[in-house]
Amino acid sequence: GILCDYPRGTLGFKNTIAGHGCLVSEYLPKQPVSQYLFKPRNRLIAALSDCVVIVEADGHSGTLNTATHAAEQGKEVFVVPPSDLFNPAFDGQSQLIKEGAQITTHPNDIFEHLAFVHRL
Repeated sequence: GILCDYPRGTLGFKNTIAGHGCLVSEYLPKQPVSQYLFKPRNRLIAALSDCVVIVEADGHSGTLNTATHAAEQGKEVFVVPPSDLFNPAFDGQSQLIKEGAQITTHPNDIFEHLAFVHRL
C-alpha cells in the first residue's frame, strides 16, 4: 500500500507527491508489499501511461508484463534497441521487437508520438 516505505526510504518522497499531486493504488494503504502484487500493479502503470518505453529487459523481466498490458490496452510500446543482441540481459527487448514494438533511438520518437496522440 501507499503507506508502506517501499522501496525503502521513499516514504518522504511519497508524501511530497501526495502534497502536490496524487498517489494511486488499488490496494489498502497499509497492504504489505508482496511479489504477487507487482504484476497487477503493472496493469495500472500501463493504463495511466500514454505509451511505454522499454530501456532494458531480460527474458523474465516484470517490464515485459507492463509492455503486455500496454499493448492490450492499445498503447504504443517503444523499445530502445539492445546494445548487445547476444547478451541475455536484453532478451526481453529483442522479443518485444520481434512482436512488433516500435524501435526508438531518440527521445523525439516518443515526443512525436505523444504530440500525435494528444492531437486526436
